[in-house]
Amino acid sequence: MRVVLKISTIVLVAVIFALSAGSLLLAAEYPQRPVQILVGFPAGGPADLSARALAEASKPFFPKPFTVVNRPGGGSVLATSELVKSAPDGHSLCLVDISAIAVSPHLTPGLPYKGPEDIQPIISCTTAQIIIAVKADAPWRTMKDLIEAAKAEPGKIRIGHAGLGTTTHIHFMSLKLLGVPFTDVPFTGAAPTVTAILGGHIEVAILNVTPLLPHVKGGKLKFMGLFTDERIEIIPELRGVPTMKELGYNVITEGTAYFIAAPKATPPKIVDTLYDTFMKGQKTEFYQKFARDNVLALEYKGPAGLKKEAERSFAFYTDFLKKAGIIPVLKK
Repeated sequence: MRVVLKISTIVLVAVIFALSAGSLLLAAEYPQRPVQILVGFPAGGPADLSARALAEASKPFFPKPFTVVNRPGGGSVLATSELVKSAPDGHSLCLVDISAIAVSPHLTPGLPYKGPEDIQPIISCTTAQIIIAVKADAPWRTMKDLIEAAKAEPGKIRIGHAGLGTTTHIHFMSLKLLGVPFTDVPFTGAAPTVTAILGGHIEVAILNVTPLLPHVKGGKLKFMGLFTDERIEIIPELRGVPTMKELGYNVITEGTAYFIAAPKATPPKIVDTLYDTFMKGQKTEFYQKFARDNVLALEYKGPAGLKKEAERSFAFYTDFLKKAGIIPVLKK
């Protein structure tokens, strides 16, 4: 009996050692090839720009290239679904839109993930503020004018956003639930929404500031109302733009948070390596300038902080969807 016990103990120790050695070897050999960063929206939007800026800024601190691949669809559900199915070896990452894990699991049956617990957050990327814009020659001078026009002819004014279940959609719904009768027109991301408003296919766009700002600077669009708690004064084009709350509309003001994530079972040493790399990238003057120029906030949250934030956001939107009765929250 003692001999068997000793042999079993030796075998167990050997197995533990082998597993530990395998993990150490994996971490030591990482990365073995270029690292792919999926983006769930078309090129040119704030998610795409943020991912490409971070990949470029982090390049000097990593032995292999970062490649950004666009997988638009479902408000970034397609890209997030691909992430959770990927091998947890650190070579497949995703720039996750918070709505993909905090909102979409309630709206879309059959997703390969149910919420924040099914991914491994690495580092916060940017947070984009949400704003309403119209064409520069639109007849409405203020947000109050626009809302009064919408109420006068319910359904006539069309408002576009980045897609069903995205934060732009949910922020819009928080306004619509207060009795503003816009017609909802979802797109597959910010870039096609901007194209639509410039082309006159919609009258209003509710998007992150980033993709709209160049067209406001160019005199083609004008800002009307911010979904923020306070006004933004750092950019000339935003000075004087009121918040929806100061206009008397109690809307959601969270903005769109983007962060880099890996598959759930990614080894901690690889997560740490990626966090350190991206943190160095975010602290470069190149990335800092990118964030300033595009009115994007930086928060520097790591895996633990992001996990808490994602869980809080998931709970917040669960409660919002239930109270709003927008659609039934799916049973798990």
